[in-house]
Amino acid sequence: MRYEAPNVGSRRERWLGQAGRLAPLLFLVTAGACLRFYDLGYRSLWLDEVSTAQVVRMPGMSSVLDYVARDPSATPLTYLITWFLRPIGSDDFAIRLPYAIAGLLAVIALYALAARLYGRAIGLVAGTLLAILPYAIFYSQESRSYAFLMLLTTAVMLAAYRAASRGRVIDWAFLAIAGALDLYTGYLGIAVLLAAYGYIGLVLAGNVAVGWRASRLREALAASARAGAMAILSAVLIGAAFLPWFGRLEAFLGRRDQAFGRVAAGHQPTLEDARSLLQQLDFHGILFWLLVAGIACAVIDTARGRWKQSLVPLVWFFVPLLGFAIGTGGGIVAIWPRYFGTVYPAAVLLAAAGIGGLARVVGIVVRLGQATLSRRPGPGFLSVPAPQLPAQSLARAVVMVCLCSLVALDALPADAAAYTRAKGSDYRGAVDAMLDADRGHPVVLVFGENPEWTVFGLGYYSWVHGSHLTVLDALKLSADSVKILQSGTTVWGAVLNSADLPSPATGDLTATLFNDIRLVRPAAGQAASIDQARSILSWAASFEPEITASTRLIDVVQGHGTPGPELLPSPTTSQREGGPLPLNRWILQPGSSLSPDGSAFVLDPGGRSINVYLNTLALKPGRQYLMSFSCLTSELVGAASVFVVAEGPTGQTAFPDGAGYQCGGSSDPDQGVFAVTIPDGATSAVLWLRATGTGSASFERVSLRSLQ
Repeated sequence: MRYEAPNVGSRRERWLGQAGRLAPLLFLVTAGACLRFYDLGYRSLWLDEVSTAQVVRMPGMSSVLDYVARDPSATPLTYLITWFLRPIGSDDFAIRLPYAIAGLLAVIALYALAARLYGRAIGLVAGTLLAILPYAIFYSQESRSYAFLMLLTTAVMLAAYRAASRGRVIDWAFLAIAGALDLYTGYLGIAVLLAAYGYIGLVLAGNVAVGWRASRLREALAASARAGAMAILSAVLIGAAFLPWFGRLEAFLGRRDQAFGRVAAGHQPTLEDARSLLQQLDFHGILFWLLVAGIACAVIDTARGRWKQSLVPLVWFFVPLLGFAIGTGGGIVAIWPRYFGTVYPAAVLLAAAGIGGLARVVGIVVRLGQATLSRRPGPGFLSVPAPQLPAQSLARAVVMVCLCSLVALDALPADAAAYTRAKGSDYRGAVDAMLDADRGHPVVLVFGENPEWTVFGLGYYSWVHGSHLTVLDALKLSADSVKILQSGTTVWGAVLNSADLPSPATGDLTATLFNDIRLVRPAAGQAASIDQARSILSWAASFEPEITASTRLIDVVQGHGTPGPELLPSPTTSQREGGPLPLNRWILQPGSSLSPDGSAFVLDPGGRSINVYLNTLALKPGRQYLMSFSCLTSELVGAASVFVVAEGPTGQTAFPDGAGYQCGGSSDPDQGVFAVTIPDGATSAVLWLRATGTGSASFERVSLRSLQ
């Protein structure tokens, strides 16, 4: 047997070929990672990100699912990913890391899809565009679902193309898995699934038409029937996987204040609206015209026989947009830009196709020029020879590089600006400032616009630091809150800043601004923390009069104020639920009763929620009231709470908040006290005593008196 030396040249060619295939991928990974991981933890988490980050504080998966279920528009996948990765940390970088990785994987997924549709050159262009565009980078640096939506919707369309063109079982399984994950990432995934299965239906119908023209109708029908059965099976698997969350989807679709209900369908779109939206989506200037060129090229390619490839971006782009237009009418231009995350990769893919189409046109022009030169007769020995270089390929490459460079020159300055732009209120900076000044037991009173947001954000960063900083909503103080204020080492005020917010009028208070949050604290020398709280509340009452109720509550709890006469009827003035509901009479739902001496309400929920309530209290809009009671829950496994609910033109307002006053009397009675300011325009008010769970809870000495 003769020994043959290995072919060194062929081995080198294989290595070069492998390097050539890997080079675009390595470039995209490097560029995408650098632009997404750079300064990932620079900005403070803003409100929605804090909502995601809260899950790292939860002990188990069931707690996470219960938490997500409270938000009708939320789906659990990204929350669960954040919860599973909580061992890597709770700081801003750690919370955002999985979303940056998802954004990077979206770049790779779009490269893979574009390369399969149009070749590796267009795949590199599409991946590069998604890697450098500010929209994609920004949402890859935010701990919300949009980076995962871009990744998973791209995976769904790649799976749909593979399944429709090859029909292997593994491709249909890939589609089912990607589709289920997409739905669990966000309800916007429904539009992409409609696009994916719409594309599959068009391909199957097209295959039948091709078979009919080729006189192979029977074979085409049989193949399409098999593929259609697999498509139905994959759709059933997606539905079965989503079944545990289907009830939440139904509730979400039934809420008029959610989804497209947030956008005025009667909105009259203007050119400026459209221009502003395109600007926020990066599709302005040259990128807009590349998108238009890509749509035109895809339509032309469809007519010329490349319909399986060209229909992918067209269906992916237009089906969700059509759904948005049906749901919002003219309000489509008023939709928040982040909701276009499902269609954004399709727009980038079309822009890349536009670059490829323009490069093809230039290549055709060069080829025609070559042919003309090769046929032109020359003067004897001075005749011009035909060009020997692959001028057509070179011209196409130059055009693609130039167009990508023009997009990059427009995008990279915006990327640089985005790294230094803080989004939302700087909760982290505010908490850092308070803890730097006081490492003891500081207390911060929150007021102004949307105080629950500020309470939420400051409370999270207080937990991250492991500090003793306590955050209180100044409008929802209780007797326990007053005790916290009395024991605090310093008291601060926090408010979302606005142009019309007055500065402290005296030298007793100093203010510091952190992005959107203004911190206020008394000047040095005021030793008593409760006096610091009074100074802050007095300033806040100058622009938020309802704060006066909190000041008066402090006075009453400390024995410096006397509320008005009792406004509630005696507990013995009660009746069972059913029939007309007279005024000034307690209503007892089944499972509730009076104690034998008639002094207390006893609630036995029996595994559900029951109420004792007083309907249509004679409370006056704009007036302030003091609610007090004694609550004992030593025999209750569950929760007991007290609400005052005001009904007005803008809907219901619950006090002290949407969850009510949560009773803490597990061993000794909880002496609950809180203040209420009835909103202007309120037409009625209801007092609720509620217990949920098993066992029993008792409420006695329930009192409501005026603070004026």
